[in-house]
Amino acid sequence: MDLWYRSDVTHAHMEGLIKHGLLHERTDAVEWLVPGHEEALALPDGYIIFFMLFHERRLAVPPHPFFQGLLHHYQIELQHLNPNEI
Repeated sequence: MDLWYRSDVTHAHMEGLIKHGLLHERTDAVEWLVPGHEEALALPDGYIIFFMLFHERRLAVPPHPFFQGLLHHYQIELQHLNPNEI
């Protein structure tokens, strides 16, 4: 069994987030990327994985100080709260 499933996120999904005010438009600085057809998970330096559902549920980065404290208390990181693990 594969540990990672290929993402089905497209530019259309990202444009929907922008339209609803949940994501900033992409500029020349390339703030966000859409996954390609990579066989292995590899990110450029300075990028992190962020789940679409987090944006749809308005979990922004950086999170509210209370939420940061909650993560610190349980010694977990935001990416540990992916939709299949909660």
